[in-house]
Amino acid sequence: MWSITFQLMKKNARMLVPAGIAILVGSAFIAGTYLFGNAMRQMLYGDGGPLANHADETQIVTTFLLAFGILALLVAALVIANTFQVLVAQRRRTLALLRTIGAKSGQLYRSVVLEAALLGLIASALGVLAGWGAMAAVSAVVPHLGGDFANIHVPVILSWQVVVIPIAFGTVVTMLASCGAARSATAVSPLEALRPIDLSERASARRGRAVIGTLLLVVGVALAVYGAVALTQAIHSPQGLSDAAANTTLLSAVAGCGLTFIGLVVTATFWMPVLMKGACALVSRIGPSSAVAAANVRKNPRRIAATGTALLIGVTLVSTIATGAATLKATMGETLDSRYSVDFALSGATLTETTTDKLASTEGVEASVSGPTAYATMTDDGHEVGVLLVGVPSVDALASVMHTDLSGVTLDSGQVLLQSVSAVYGTTFAGGTTATFDVSSSAAGTALSTDEAADATKAVTLSTETRDFRSISTMYARVGFVNESMFADGTLPSTGRMVMLRLAGDSSAQSATIQRLTAELGDVDGLDVTGPVVMRMIWNAIIDKLLLMLVALLAVAVLIALIGVANTLSLSVIERTRESATLRAIGMTKGQLRRSLAVEALVISVTSSITGLVVGTAFGFLGSYMVMSSFSTLVFTVDWGQYGLILLVAVVAALLASVFPARRATKTSPVEALAEA
Repeated sequence: MWSITFQLMKKNARMLVPAGIAILVGSAFIAGTYLFGNAMRQMLYGDGGPLANHADETQIVTTFLLAFGILALLVAALVIANTFQVLVAQRRRTLALLRTIGAKSGQLYRSVVLEAALLGLIASALGVLAGWGAMAAVSAVVPHLGGDFANIHVPVILSWQVVVIPIAFGTVVTMLASCGAARSATAVSPLEALRPIDLSERASARRGRAVIGTLLLVVGVALAVYGAVALTQAIHSPQGLSDAAANTTLLSAVAGCGLTFIGLVVTATFWMPVLMKGACALVSRIGPSSAVAAANVRKNPRRIAATGTALLIGVTLVSTIATGAATLKATMGETLDSRYSVDFALSGATLTETTTDKLASTEGVEASVSGPTAYATMTDDGHEVGVLLVGVPSVDALASVMHTDLSGVTLDSGQVLLQSVSAVYGTTFAGGTTATFDVSSSAAGTALSTDEAADATKAVTLSTETRDFRSISTMYARVGFVNESMFADGTLPSTGRMVMLRLAGDSSAQSATIQRLTAELGDVDGLDVTGPVVMRMIWNAIIDKLLLMLVALLAVAVLIALIGVANTLSLSVIERTRESATLRAIGMTKGQLRRSLAVEALVISVTSSITGLVVGTAFGFLGSYMVMSSFSTLVFTVDWGQYGLILLVAVVAALLASVFPARRATKTSPVEALAEA
């Protein structure tokens, strides 16, 4: 049986290449993950490392990355299953002869699984070499990048995990993926094997798949709905949302989404062909090439569903993350706008009047006000808090930059305008009273002795007015506005300056203005920068980096899924050799045949991608609601640009995937193809 297996494997080597590449990519990712973990452990915790005396925490990162490698191999399993199903169909006469001369069904089963084991072993070993080579290339390139990278040495450390785990995972996954094909090869008698093998599932298997998949869907949706409803009720209850309730509802929603997704994958052979047929009904009207492509898609619904499912998994995960990121950005933007009363505020002891004038004249600045500042402390509901007193020329000047109604406010000498609610403690301060401020003649944070501090501080009592304006500074619990004449007459000492700006345009225009303001500031240090635009830019940068990292990790699974599309087309070309030859013989040109394969790839890729976007959007919205609804009012948003990019990648990849199968289909003449078929 070993010799027969080797001969069959050698004969169909070209058909096994896509499946081997899928396993190679997944195994290379796992090997690279362990190599990265080893390098990080040595660089951080090894002798002379910055964390040499601390406990090793790199296992967390390694485990996180390993999950994406396992996902890639699971997607590869769908590609492998398709490949072996077609291999069994191609060998039906060989299998029939083996059965008639005495081969038992168990021997044929073991032959298919053995072939899969050899494929997995070889591809995984090559994957380990590829992962090692990629890490070695990184190690060689990093020191030559210059700058901060010049002194960084990335070690390439081999360990048993680097070699054993990728090969073990790759081999086992390949063997398990081939079991369905092995069963289909042995579930017939010798006489039945002489007839064409039907690769459709047995009725009992389809019923089992339908029952299990439907059960998973029902339970998953129920858990997800329960989690969302329970969270909503807890948030609006008099007791509020407890930690236990938050954890329980989040776990329920995550489990619900997971079960729902598994249910969709399990039942894909039922609903995916329906979607494909709908797409085929549209494209079949375009021309004869599209009609042929539509017929081919309808001809193999199970294989097409498996291929589409592989792409569905990757696109769903990518769109889930993209939707969550877009919703988080929009929600953070709304929240920040509601927490700041000025678009941009800058304060500090090193800020000069010349600099504030330059900032005020920057393109994109609609209005500005600046003035001297003094640091003070006051008692706020039993708390001694820091207060920044800011001198402004008039209430009208202040109102021109603040998003707050200041009607009725006067700022005569001896008066101060305070926030009605503390930004730190949430305490309310009643206006119409007096407050005593211990004003320091030195800037906040200056180190002074006890005697120096006493000499540098004087008490100033001011009558207060309050308005519900929001945060102006991140360094002080309260900000108070006074008439700038109090600095001119010496009542308050000037220890710094503040400038507040109102920015013109939408968020993108305001971000561009912030970049111009940053360029004007240059290298001025020791400044407190606040405002919703700045904070939004910081948060967006963090979210974009996380999104890029996660999408890059998921790209491995998407790449394998696209290999699966090319594999399905290649297998279809092999199966339809006689059919393609007949079409060529009756007048179909090579160009039309190429177009039919391109349309077939587009139908599979675009339909699967759109479905993945819909499912991923639902998961992203639910996840965002479960995580953020207790902190802020959610702004559900879809980044249509990213969705368009995902579809564009799917279209381009589908067209590329059809190139090699089309070359194979068109390079043989109709006469030769009919003779070989």
